[in-house]
Amino acid sequence: MRKLAIIIIFFLLNSKYLKAQFKITSPVKWSYAATKAKNGGAIVYLKATIGNGWHIYAQSGGTKTLQTSFVFYRGKDYLIIGKTLEPKPLVKFEKVLKTDVSYFEKSVVFHQKIKLRLTQVKVKGKLEFTVCNTKECRPAEEIEFSIPVI
Repeated sequence: MRKLAIIIIFFLLNSKYLKAQFKITSPVKWSYAATKAKNGGAIVYLKATIGNGWHIYAQSGGTKTLQTSFVFYRGKDYLIIGKTLEPKPLVKFEKVLKTDVSYFEKSVVFHQKIKLRLTQVKVKGKLEFTVCNTKECRPAEEIEFSIPVI
């Protein structure tokens, strides 16, 4: 019984250390910005900085489950114009999926046009992406964002 108590105390004292050992950090960091246009509109930028050896997938090409996607919440202060745009992705044939996939390495900036109904707004939404390297794919991540347009 005494040995069991010592083991339990050991694990309780070291639980923070153990949690730190198993924390998975994403190789993708997101940043956001916005610029106003003269016509009462603005452009919202969503930038992914991708760790060496990793890639994220484009919004189209390949399988739906891997594609990066954006959902912009409706706001009374702004209107979403068109689709979220991206630069031309890299394309390669993926043997495992038996199809061409479109992806980005190092960094990519997506952008979305909006029409402003007020001079200052916060554009809110969520994005979902999957990050992979040559050995593994991480589970899809979903991130909420709030981008001020001032």
